[in-house]
Amino acid sequence: MLAFADMILKSVLSIILMVHVVFAECTDVDYSAELKEVRLQGDMEWCYANSAADMISYKFRHQWNGFQASAIWIALLYNLKQYSTQTRNYIFLGGGDQKFAMSYAGEFDFSCPRQLDNILMNGGLKTTLKQKFQMVTILKKLYDESGKSEDALKAYQKQIQILRSQKSIISLLSDQQLADSLRRDINSAVLEMAKQVCQPFKNKMPMKLTPEMFGRYREDQTSYYDEFSRKWVRSRPDLIKMIDRQLTDNKNIVGIDYMIKLIGRDPYDTSSHSSVIVGRRQVNGQCQYKIRNSWGPGCSIKDGNQVYPRYGKNVVACLENGHVWVSAANLRANLTDIAYIRP
Repeated sequence: MLAFADMILKSVLSIILMVHVVFAECTDVDYSAELKEVRLQGDMEWCYANSAADMISYKFRHQWNGFQASAIWIALLYNLKQYSTQTRNYIFLGGGDQKFAMSYAGEFDFSCPRQLDNILMNGGLKTTLKQKFQMVTILKKLYDESGKSEDALKAYQKQIQILRSQKSIISLLSDQQLADSLRRDINSAVLEMAKQVCQPFKNKMPMKLTPEMFGRYREDQTSYYDEFSRKWVRSRPDLIKMIDRQLTDNKNIVGIDYMIKLIGRDPYDTSSHSSVIVGRRQVNGQCQYKIRNSWGPGCSIKDGNQVYPRYGKNVVACLENGHVWVSAANLRANLTDIAYIRP
């Protein structure tokens, strides 16, 4: 009888200890104020680049005196590195890996500022971002034809005049810089134009990122190196625990890849999406995580006279500034991998 009572007591103490550990790991932290307004990826599938830009910006937030990294610049560098051996037009391709995106960006000794994104998103013709990139392709064709006839030259010059009057990115380039860019293939031309815009910020946004500075873990790994215990572990990594370590011990934000149904309106959509975890809190004994998304501010979408919620039912709270809160259980169920820059 005493042995049974002792066993019950040990079980109760074990449960209490487990609850205490869970609560201790779920202390409130919030680093969202360290970054500026949430990003807007528009109709380009560059969520990974927006997450990478946020993590790089967080890493260099004190050194850069308020400047933040451009997600578009990071996406262009990623496509250049991934597809440069191909002959097709690859520079505007969507989809990518946030860890490799940060690594490729780190091969440059400076970063392009977020102003590049703002110019491309808000300046120029009132079209989508994808359509603006298509306009560069049209401009490239006009340039290639401009030397063949006087009419072709006038057509090219007229298009340049229109783009400059609309305060597009073209308005930031001299005629010589534009010509130097457009005489290249379309992939190199786009990157060169971006580089010309970014060049004045070279000394304001110096950057050094090396491969050993990145952490990366996947849900499907069967073994991994635990950087805290400095040992190899023969099991799948606990991604939530690793997020907690970064948030608590390193005061760091974490990039996540997950099934979009975690925050989206379609509960069956398993396509991948990337965001950044910037905070954690406990509400009524439930641990919740703050996701910094890249869909811009607001919790609703207006379509004509109809207004629809931007996010799905797995989101426990949506903030108008573009952040959302999700439960630890739902995050765990949809999480596929994490990436971060070590402090």
